[in-house]
Amino acid sequence: MSAPQSAEESIQVIRQLMERATTYRVLSTTSAFSGALASFAVGGYLFMNGSSVGIGMFVGLWLAVLLVLDCVNSFLLFKNSKQRKSSFPSPQMIHAVITMLPGFLAGGVIGLVFAFVNEDPVRCATIWVVFAGLSLLGTSSFAPRSVTRLGWALLVSGLGLFMWKELGKPLPGDNSVSQASFVMMITFGLWSALYALWTGVIARKKAD
Repeated sequence: MSAPQSAEESIQVIRQLMERATTYRVLSTTSAFSGALASFAVGGYLFMNGSSVGIGMFVGLWLAVLLVLDCVNSFLLFKNSKQRKSSFPSPQMIHAVITMLPGFLAGGVIGLVFAFVNEDPVRCATIWVVFAGLSLLGTSSFAPRSVTRLGWALLVSGLGLFMWKELGKPLPGDNSVSQASFVMMITFGLWSALYALWTGVIARKKAD
């Protein structure tokens, strides 16, 4: 395949992604709402029981949340593809996953090192938030503007909490697991809830 053909196909994929931005925004609203509920539920449990929960359970529960949300999102995309009678996974979905994968992979690995090697779940949580934001910002060329805003919200809040930790400032919670869970709740939980509210209610009313 020649370079011009490859570039043309990439442009076509991005154009199709932008044309379907409204559909993906509706799907991501459901996923974001589910993510907010899961983050508050798991984060609240870990925050209240941090003294009796080890780092391994902290990491395991949050990875379970990620897996469940990935399954929910994949199911919604699969259902939508059947309604549109298109392939699954579509070239657009593959392009989006490939775009976000490096950031999620790097953040996941670095966070796990902080958690298990340094026994520091707070830094683990802030690193996860920062790289999740970077991954979403990587889709700015084709994703809805709301996704870019969510990426910036995660990046800025993650960096802020990381610097707060480095400056030795206190966080809510009596132990590191509780503090890390607080970080996850006010970033992934809160921003996902606000994203779902914006795309599901406010932005829809403006579109109408």
